[in-house]
Amino acid sequence: MLRKIKLMIPVLFGFLLVSCNQDPTSVGYDLIKDDATLSFHQFDTDSVNVKLNSYTFQRNQLLGVASKLLLGRNEKYEAQALLRYEFSLPDSVITLVQENKLNISEASIYVKLKYYLGDKSLPFDFTVHRITSNWSTAGFNTDSLNLLQYENRDIAFEKAVDDTSIAFKLDPSVVLEWIKFSVDSNSAEPNYGILIKPTPGTKRIVGFNAYQLFTDTDLPSLTIMYGRNEVTDTLSTLPYMDLHAIIGAPETSDNDIVLQGGLFNRGFLYFDLAGLPKNIIINKAELELYVNELKTFDGEPASDSIIVKVLADSTNKTYTSDSTITTVLSRSGDKFTGDIAWIVQKWVSDTSYTNQGLELYLEDEKESLATIWIYGTHSVNNYNRPKLKITYLKSR
Repeated sequence: MLRKIKLMIPVLFGFLLVSCNQDPTSVGYDLIKDDATLSFHQFDTDSVNVKLNSYTFQRNQLLGVASKLLLGRNEKYEAQALLRYEFSLPDSVITLVQENKLNISEASIYVKLKYYLGDKSLPFDFTVHRITSNWSTAGFNTDSLNLLQYENRDIAFEKAVDDTSIAFKLDPSVVLEWIKFSVDSNSAEPNYGILIKPTPGTKRIVGFNAYQLFTDTDLPSLTIMYGRNEVTDTLSTLPYMDLHAIIGAPETSDNDIVLQGGLFNRGFLYFDLAGLPKNIIINKAELELYVNELKTFDGEPASDSIIVKVLADSTNKTYTSDSTITTVLSRSGDKFTGDIAWIVQKWVSDTSYTNQGLELYLEDEKESLATIWIYGTHSVNNYNRPKLKITYLKSR
């Protein structure tokens, strides 16, 4: 039975502030007349004959903006990492370089692991190569990786891998050349950094922190030990440029939405809401997506959040003026849920908005290689299809 209530403007105004707090432009305030009699209604796409559509597509995202670097391989994908170190040298070291007296006894890199994809007990190994061609994080993609030049020899030794870290030593002569180049660019080969590649026998993927402008926490540190006046000193530095590149084809599906990190697989979702009345106030619009757990391959930490964005054009996948405002769907069990009330309110009451559907993507898509398989609108089982449950107020 419909609940009827009598609301005055002050009460309604307070109600709207709570129920529409995600609405960037507060659409809906003027839809109900003063002293109107209101009733609650529900619109459930699972019980109403609503046209639905969904599919998977790809965005072309930059690889050099991730907060984590991925390294490793499995049956479908390979992740390679590039690191370039810079040096802030004390005057004493600069003098040693200029006098050709700098002697590096050891150079080692320590990597603290932050992400895991695949059983931690599976084999993991890698080689490290000196890069001999220039590269930049700007516009780097898999094609760029194919053009990258590097030495074939492995310049790493004494490698150690466990559940929490990777450590290895570098050929000191290579690091010495880097330092010489930082003092005098005409005295040594350019410093283009290193390429880390997983070996063919590797069966899992790991991740570690990447350089970000405002943080240097747990970055892969390069520690150099050198002699000076019969005393061993230590010099440490962090990468100032890094990225990872993923080799492998993204997943495809005729019926479902496949969201993938690293490869930027995203989802398109459309509900035809023409059956909703005009001049209504959306109280709640809960979006539900169901996970095909048999096909999903998730990492640690889990990819448990999906971002929802409004599209201005479903064909070109352009965004609306509110593109910076997003809604997060959170996972619980086999289901992602979230409230997109402000989006639906825009569709039904803002004439500048047309319902061109939604874009879905993993919140951690830049720093994971998870594959989250979502049942689409063409799923054979109606129960598993995406659902939108809308509660709204209507004047009587």
